[in-house]
Amino acid sequence: MRARCVPSAVPLLDAHVALGPDISEMPSAPKVASAVRGLIPFPVRTTEPRVVADGARASILLPLEPSARLTDLQHRLGSTGFEPHVVVVQGVEHDGIEQSLREVQGWRLNFFWTVRDVDIVGLETGTIWRSLGVFRLSRP
Repeated sequence: MRARCVPSAVPLLDAHVALGPDISEMPSAPKVASAVRGLIPFPVRTTEPRVVADGARASILLPLEPSARLTDLQHRLGSTGFEPHVVVVQGVEHDGIEQSLREVQGWRLNFFWTVRDVDIVGLETGTIWRSLGVFRLSRP
């Protein structure tokens, strides 16, 4: 689906739920390990696409339905006030966002999956996303 959209200006991860604004503001590995302790896997589902403008560029996000467990996880991680979402495209010039939005709406995306772990990720050499740590939720 992303291939049919206008290309993002920045490297994108595979589909994932963003829980915080950026890696520099995420908690340390020990804090994440502590935050997920005792949490069991839980479902999340995306809602309708939203365009978010940032200066000369824009992004298309898929916000998530309200979820008490997701809110609890965010609170434990200290990322309250941030709306969790899936990024479809990011950093697209405004003249390309309508084309991308039509493509996203045409796919009628409705992602639904179970959150089983929290990953801390970062850009390696500015172009390749790498996992810096995976923290599994407890199994029921």
